[in-house]
Amino acid sequence: MPEKDNMYINGLKRLLSDIYRLRVFILSFCAVFILFNILFHKICIISIVSGYPCPGCGITRAFACLITLSWHEAMILNPTIFLWFPVLVYGFLNRYFFCKSNKIFTILLIITGILTIIIYIIRMILLFPHTEPMTYSEQNLINFFFGLFKR
Repeated sequence: MPEKDNMYINGLKRLLSDIYRLRVFILSFCAVFILFNILFHKICIISIVSGYPCPGCGITRAFACLITLSWHEAMILNPTIFLWFPVLVYGFLNRYFFCKSNKIFTILLIITGILTIIIYIIRMILLFPHTEPMTYSEQNLINFFFGLFKR
């Protein structure tokens, strides 16, 4: 049992080390997240700039639905949450509990990313622009700046 406890302690040390090493990035990300939410009432940079949904649009809300067991709503918001969640949990467990990094996680990330783009294209064909979150937002930076030149 002590060897297993040591494994968890090492995993916790690795987690704290990663958080410390990435602290500037984490704080910057949180600040940008809050700033975008305050200024634009959105967090997606693609939607803020262009008005178009990105492959990840709806995934934050889908995650909230997933952890509250509203699976149907999560599926509607972004079905790729059912791909991303297990892959990221696998990567987290693999790094911090089993204390190893492997190529399987990288391969799973690549496959999940490719499937996300394929599902995005299908959703754009079937749902854009009439079904949330696959809608166009007139309030975007491109419209704003081109609107300034029209006046």
